[in-house]
Amino acid sequence: MIIHKSHSKKDLYDIIKVFHFPITDKHITKTDLVNLIKDTIHSNLFNIVDNNKYLIDNKEDLVYYLISVNPKKRLSVKDKKQLIMDCKRINQYSSNHFTIDNTTFNSEDEVKELVNKCKEYGEIPTVRKMIKRYNENPMLSPADRVKVNVSKIVQKELDDNRIVKKVFMKNLKIIPGPHLITFS
Repeated sequence: MIIHKSHSKKDLYDIIKVFHFPITDKHITKTDLVNLIKDTIHSNLFNIVDNNKYLIDNKEDLVYYLISVNPKKRLSVKDKKQLIMDCKRINQYSSNHFTIDNTTFNSEDEVKELVNKCKEYGEIPTVRKMIKRYNENPMLSPADRVKVNVSKIVQKELDDNRIVKKVFMKNLKIIPGPHLITFS
C-alpha cells in the first residue's frame, strides 16, 4: 500500500485523530508518519467510528481513500487559478443574459465545453456558483442542465452547513410596557 502524496501531514494527523490510531508523536517526518500509518492499518490497531467526516465504513474504504488523490487537493495552484478564471468567463456570459456578444467566447459550444470541463471540480465554491448561474439560462432544456460533481466528503459538509443555517432562527422579542427614549 502506498499512501498518495497529495495527503499532507496535517491531513494524515486528522485521519489519525478521527480513527483513533495509536500514534501520538507530532514531531516526526511525513515519511515516518506514512510508515506508522501503514503498520497500524496492517495490524488493525485502529477504530472506525460511525458517521465520521470521511464517510469511511471499513478498512478497505480507508485504504482506498489513502491511496487515492486527496479530493480536496486535486488541482495545483496554477490549475486552480486557471479554473477560477474560466469560471469568471462563464459568469460574464451569464451576466450578459446568456449571449456570447461582449464575451471571450466564439460559440455556444465553446461555453458548454468549458462548463463540462469545470463541473468536475465541484469542491470549489466558485465552480458551484458558476454552475448555478449557468443553469439559470432559460434557453437550456432540462436535459442540458449541468450537475456539478462534488465528492461525498464535501457534500456532507455542505449538507451540515445547510442544516445549521436552517436551525438558526431570528427572533424579535417585544416587551410590553412604558419605555423612555431620550435624545441629546
